[in-house]
Amino acid sequence: MEVHFVPFRDPFGTASSLNPDDQVRAQNQTVPTLRDFLDLAAVHGKLVIFDLHRPPSGHPYRDTWINRTLEVLHNESSINSSQVLWLPAEQRDMVQELDPSLQQTSGSKASIEELQENHIVRLNLHYSSMSQEQISKYASVNIGTNLYVISQPWLYSLAWCAGAQSVTTNAPHILRNLRRPLFLM
Repeated sequence: MEVHFVPFRDPFGTASSLNPDDQVRAQNQTVPTLRDFLDLAAVHGKLVIFDLHRPPSGHPYRDTWINRTLEVLHNESSINSSQVLWLPAEQRDMVQELDPSLQQTSGSKASIEELQENHIVRLNLHYSSMSQEQISKYASVNIGTNLYVISQPWLYSLAWCAGAQSVTTNAPHILRNLRRPLFLM
């Protein structure tokens, strides 16, 4: 099933700057299915963060959302489970048992012992909440760090020098051109 994105409002006040052809192209864009998104990540060898939340009451997958997500991941897409950072804490033990290759990820800091007990291999945190020392401490026990949202080259350089293993960005077109940090620490 495809979902078409129809802009009902212009939150950034920029729609009028599009020429008519670009307006038509934008109105005809579709939101990819989960399978399409996972397949795209698989082709390009990218990590995917599943920051999922339980659907609202009345939604057809309200009670089966985790199982349905795993079903798409395992049976309908070509992505390797190891490319998926699994962030939802709900039913984490079951998910870990069903697919130990998923990178169990936490959205909050905790003691190393607690993270290891929960099979956490990566933290997903706002860039301002982690220091270089904390990143190093977690890395020393093989717990990686993904920092979000990093969209400026100087901030990307800072995360790089601090030892973050990955970042979430809204500006891949800018950051992909950096081959080394802008500065050294």
